[in-house]
Amino acid sequence: MNLSLPAVLGRLPFGDTTLFRTSQLDEAHEQIARLVNPHRITVLSDPGRLNIRFNGIRDENISFLHIEYGATVDVKPDGSKEYFFVQTTMEGSSLVLRDKQEYPAPENHTVVMSPDRPYRMRIAARTKRMVVGIRAAALEKHLAHLCGRELDRPLIFAADGNSPTVGSIWFGHIKSLYSLFRLNPTSYQNEICRRHHYDATCTLLLNLFPHNYSQTLSTDSTRVGSRRCRMAVDYMRDNLCQGTTVPDVASYVGLSVRALQVAFQRYYNVTPSEALRNLRLDAVKEALEHADDSETVTGILLDHGVSSAGHFAAHFRKRFGVTPRETRQANRPPKSSGTGPMAIAEARDRSP
Repeated sequence: MNLSLPAVLGRLPFGDTTLFRTSQLDEAHEQIARLVNPHRITVLSDPGRLNIRFNGIRDENISFLHIEYGATVDVKPDGSKEYFFVQTTMEGSSLVLRDKQEYPAPENHTVVMSPDRPYRMRIAARTKRMVVGIRAAALEKHLAHLCGRELDRPLIFAADGNSPTVGSIWFGHIKSLYSLFRLNPTSYQNEICRRHHYDATCTLLLNLFPHNYSQTLSTDSTRVGSRRCRMAVDYMRDNLCQGTTVPDVASYVGLSVRALQVAFQRYYNVTPSEALRNLRLDAVKEALEHADDSETVTGILLDHGVSSAGHFAAHFRKRFGVTPRETRQANRPPKSSGTGPMAIAEARDRSP
């Protein structure tokens, strides 16, 4: 499907990707249980208007759902603790009932439902909602990764209190993902791309909406970033001879390339590429200074993962003021003059 960007942005996210449609409650219960987890739906008014639509895309850990019921309904998920649900009212209104409290969810409002806190929703007729379901085990694993340690209690989001700005940022992210999905479907079909979309969504969720680990995430992030930078430098130093690249380093320490760049700029005021190059320059210089007669400049460069000798030599001269070849020549032991009488006499004259 070829769509212009304005056409895509004008649509409600994932409203044109059908999962199922039905006006029969029994079928709806079966389909919702299959796609997400069991929900009990009770029609409160306008039963003739019941037209349940579930649109969107989903995989093992995350679902992006566009949901409409047509009639006014009461929806109660079962006691499953498998998913977090981030619910945004795009058109119409809803009411969240939780812990004997009522939380209005008017248009443009976003609320996060935690699996450890049972709730129900009263959804007005013709209301359209964007629901992002994230598997609890996967989100808590992502949070532990961001905090740099295992969680000691379940993740629970605050009951409400999300500002309009927070909801706008979240919904903008979902619309951007949808636009990318429609304009370039391979961005979701490709496993690596899909994983990056998932990581970005989880990271944004955990940083936007308040929860019982918000303070931990804030205070631990500096320590985690510093430790991962040190891990990155150690990995660079230990793997120079393997032609290690910045993506290799980022993968090893569990960060995206962009996150690694931000961390290095913050703690070392250099990019990861610059740090890796400087470590390689220092290692090559030391190798050149201690090389024996059998080692060549080209061989030493290749041994340290240098694929472009000319480019590397320019950086070497800029850092040390000499070329690799000049460094090698300056530290090459003097050649023997032979063993004849003149050579022996010359050697005797040079000796103290």
